Amino acid sequence: MSLLGSLDIGKRAMMNQTQSLKITGENISNVNTPGYSRKRIE
Repeated sequence: MSLLGSLDIGKRAMMNQTQSLKITGENISNVNTPGYSRKRIE
């Protein structure tokens, strides 16, 4: 695997982690909001 390939994999992993933290934060913020249903990462 090339260096650029490895860096791309690392970049994608960090982007996925960022998205997971964003969704988790939204779910926590809206836990008491009537009608809110939690979001999930697929």
